[in-house]
Amino acid sequence: MASYAPLFVNENDRRWNPDAIVFTSSEMYGTPSYWMQHFFKESNGATLLSSSVQTNPSNSLTASAITWRNSADNNDYLRIKVVNFGTTPVTLKISISGLGQNSLETC
Repeated sequence: MASYAPLFVNENDRRWNPDAIVFTSSEMYGTPSYWMQHFFKESNGATLLSSSVQTNPSNSLTASAITWRNSADNNDYLRIKVVNFGTTPVTLKISISGLGQNSLETC
């Protein structure tokens, strides 16, 4: 089990920054903390795979890869998580070895 508090914050009255869900009168969105909690929930029982990131000194990236079997549809999934700790956008090229042709769907 996991919990996260405080959970909601109004965009127009932000007193505390580690909230997970931000809302206004017309929209809502999850913060990076929200999505991290979501990924942990979704990939419970996952296997951590060996992964590496090749970057130049100006990039602050870290990555991980996991596989897990979804009990709802009994399919195996691969999720790659990349976090950019830097202040500039980074274009990525992701290479995956060991999969058969047509065995990969992106979402």
